[in-house]
Amino acid sequence: MSSVDLKVTIQEARNSEEEASALEDWLRQSRIDGLRAHRQRQPIRTGEMGGELLPILGIVLSSAVLAEAVKALHGWLNGRRRRVVVELELPGGRCRVESDGGETVESLLRKVRPLVSSDAAS
Repeated sequence: MSSVDLKVTIQEARNSEEEASALEDWLRQSRIDGLRAHRQRQPIRTGEMGGELLPILGIVLSSAVLAEAVKALHGWLNGRRRRVVVELELPGGRCRVESDGGETVESLLRKVRPLVSSDAAS
């Protein structure tokens, strides 16, 4: 089964780092088989102990569970009390999703599926 790399960037939020951490927790609690999420860090500069966490999640998932991951993301976005905007980046491009955009799971899937490269989707 092939894997898909998905990058989720919290673009607009009251506290982007907090929202990225909350999304990472949400995805872990969703317990989707074949999905691994991790916060990305700034590159380590000379003299630093470690790179600062960024409001970006790197997600590796099997192509078979893409729909489940999108449903989990949709549920997380709908649960936000304040406006949050995320950018989803897949091998075939990017799309922007807002928590207050009235997006349905089906319309979000229609946005995301074409962005999975034909190589990853096979």
